[in-house]
Amino acid sequence: ENSQCMWLVARRLGVLISAGLCLLSLRIWINQGTNPIFKPEELRAAFHPDRVVRILSFSNIYALNAWLLLAPSALCCDWSLGSVPLVTSLMDVRNIWSLLLYTGLLFFIIHVLRSKRDRLAVGMSLTLLLLPFLPASGII
Repeated sequence: ENSQCMWLVARRLGVLISAGLCLLSLRIWINQGTNPIFKPEELRAAFHPDRVVRILSFSNIYALNAWLLLAPSALCCDWSLGSVPLVTSLMDVRNIWSLLLYTGLLFFIIHVLRSKRDRLAVGMSLTLLLLPFLPASGII
């Protein structure tokens, strides 16, 4: 029974890894092996000279995207060209949402590591949540 369950998990992981590699290969093929080229008008946060402003602004964008994933009430086809203002200060109220996002993810990861009963299901859901985020965010 246990070996059959492990075989099923291994097969699922194999399918997920294969699908991810296929999608990553498709992205590389579409981009012709190069990174996307953005202009300062399209992605203002990436071109700001102050590193703190870049970090705070991207954290705000991640929090906004997480919120839109949970409550898609204000969808937009293009969030570029200044539609999301830069976070230029640590005292900006929007930093609370970034802090809540990272705190929630930290507690979720701690729950996965401590859980005995739901470790596989919660770990798989965390993987499915974070894996597509990594290439989309430009981290990898």
